[in-house]
Amino acid sequence: MSSLRKAINEDQVVIGLYIGVPWLEAVEAAGYAGYDFVLIDTEHGAIDISQAAGMVLVAQGLGIAPIWRVKAAARPEIKIALDWGAAAVLVPEIRTAEDAATAVRAARYLPEGQRGVGPYRPTRFGLDDTSAYMRRANEEVVVCLMIETTEAIENIEAIAAVPGIDVFNIGPCDLSNSLGVPLDFEHPDLLTAIQRVLEVARPKGITVGLAGLTPEHLQKWIPRGVTFFETVGVPDLLAQAMRQHIDSLRAVVDDSS
Repeated sequence: MSSLRKAINEDQVVIGLYIGVPWLEAVEAAGYAGYDFVLIDTEHGAIDISQAAGMVLVAQGLGIAPIWRVKAAARPEIKIALDWGAAAVLVPEIRTAEDAATAVRAARYLPEGQRGVGPYRPTRFGLDDTSAYMRRANEEVVVCLMIETTEAIENIEAIAAVPGIDVFNIGPCDLSNSLGVPLDFEHPDLLTAIQRVLEVARPKGITVGLAGLTPEHLQKWIPRGVTFFETVGVPDLLAQAMRQHIDSLRAVVDDSS
């Protein structure tokens, strides 16, 4: 059982780092720092398949869960991510129950889905028993769906009824924009939408995720039932650290002039 699957099954809080740049050392640093997962973004990020596959390998070596954010709820996208060892797929643009069912089918082997048979890294390139992997894969792989539009909120009950969903990850930027209140993260309409997802998902055993940028954010949402937190991206984190660093140095220069 993967660490991510175990944590979700036990309703533990997990915190991950968003990585949208093809930088193996970012994954390595995240592992040393103690994140629970890395979110490897091939949708928005500048990462191709071979780069993502390498990032998965680094994460596995450091014992943190690699989550591969695919470009769409498309069978080839999801198949490649899982065949190269991702512990989970994060699927964007989920608007309807059919979108959700498409994602689940692509991630599960028969009889629960229609995942193609070709697991490279999970079977150590054929050194392990492929049949044995296939028997346990449906339980091990974590399927995460992005909830980020008003259409998804309107259809949330039908989406949650699709078997095989593990996580609803709410995208507050896109969702707030879709609601007509772009980037207003405290707007009542956005908060109501998030609460609706929680009320529908939790009774079904679906974990709910949300961007968690600050300790205050986690303090607010953990008591409400959010346990999956995607934090700031590597370029943003680096830019903030750089700004603080140069500001501290400029302050010394200004004081000495």
